Order: sequence, then structure tokens, then C-alpha cells
Amino acid sequence: MTTYRRNPHLSPEELAARALDGPDGTWVLEEVLHLFACRQCHEQLTEFERAMTAGRDADISELFPSPPPRVWEAIRAEIRAERAARAPENIGLRRWRPDSSTAHRA
Repeated sequence: MTTYRRNPHLSPEELAARALDGPDGTWVLEEVLHLFACRQCHEQLTEFERAMTAGRDADISELFPSPPPRVWEAIRAEIRAERAARAPENIGLRRWRPDSSTAHRA
């Protein structure tokens, strides 16, 4: 928090950042004192903290169900096709293989 503010309240962005930081966040004394004195900012911070808790506690599997097996197979097929298109024999290059004349002899 800066020493001079046109608006004496903490901005929603500052309050949201504090809610994201959680209890381990670093607070400036002026901000803490303001939150004790200002009901509006305290309530807004509490709302942000509730939203953060709900988000952290949400079961992601319910929000984003796993795609059906056909989707994964389509992805695998596309990756295989891309790899095949980039294969050395498809771009005019061949891998170097030592022949019997250049192989190291012990």
C-alpha cells in the first residue's frame, strides 16, 4: 500500500492478491490497520477468501470430466502421423549407419 491514496480503500486487485497469498502473505501494517477499521474492505477480503477456499477445495474431476477414450486415440493417431511426416526418410535424409569399412576394429 502506498502512503498516499486518492481512495482510502484497498483496491479489489490488492484484496484479491491478498486472498491468493493466504495466511502466509506479507502484509503492510497500514493495510492491516485499514482492514480492522474498514468494514467494506474487510467484507470484500472475506468474500475473496471464501472464493479462494471454494476454488482450492473444488473437485476438479467434477468440473473437467475425463474425455472419452476415442479422444485420446485421436490424439495418439495425430502424434503418430506428425512423427511419421518428420521421419528422416520422409524428408530426404537418412540416418548414418557405420558400414563394415568404417566400423572400429579392436
